[in-house]
Amino acid sequence: MPSVTQPPQVRKLADFNENSNTATLWDETLADIIKQGLESLPVIVISIGGVARSGKSFLLNVLVSYLSYIEQVSEHFILTFYSVNK
Repeated sequence: MPSVTQPPQVRKLADFNENSNTATLWDETLADIIKQGLESLPVIVISIGGVARSGKSFLLNVLVSYLSYIEQVSEHFILTFYSVNK
């Protein structure tokens, strides 16, 4: 099982097709996450939408970099945050 000290992983669960206005769920990725045991995973779901070239990837990269920094500074930050906010 993953621990909080492992680096964050980005897992893409869905795609949106702007031409047909439909969303497609990546069933295999979702099944893989569920097999790991959801109750033991610290999970943050972030959904960002927008037109092409509007900075969506940049924003996600900044968030991952920030979370990685927080883990390096204090390995107990996330555990403390979750235990206080439960």
